[in-house]
Amino acid sequence: MGYQDRGYYQSDQDLDLRPGWNQQSAVAQLIILNVIVFVVNLLFGNPSLTNQGSVNEALALGSDTLWKPWLWFKTITYAFAHSSTNIGHIFFNMLSLYFMGRSVESRYGRTEFLKIYLLAALFCGVGSMIFRGLGSDAATVLGASGAVLCISM
Repeated sequence: MGYQDRGYYQSDQDLDLRPGWNQQSAVAQLIILNVIVFVVNLLFGNPSLTNQGSVNEALALGSDTLWKPWLWFKTITYAFAHSSTNIGHIFFNMLSLYFMGRSVESRYGRTEFLKIYLLAALFCGVGSMIFRGLGSDAATVLGASGAVLCISM
């Protein structure tokens, strides 16, 4: 009998940070969804029409979204669109989500992690929409950076 088998040594609070890609992992599903949106935008987005591609344009949060309530769904969809001109944007967002998100998901569970992640994305999207809408600079917001930063805190 090894020391790991003793009851007092085992803890329910241990975090399992081993790499895992099962169907139950919300982190894995979010990464896969983000990569799918990125690839679809690259393949079918026709970047010659717009700077980022038509898929990203449909999902990205623009500076005029505050004044168009029918586009408020973009306060969540922007988090799934990443720059089609810079692969480092999606790579580092998903790498950060993988390393930081697994510990949060293992502590709170799949459902609570998804709530935290999506609410963080919504909070950052609404904040950006208000900030950009009331300001004078025109900008497009996309990427999961805000949600990933929120779950890492």
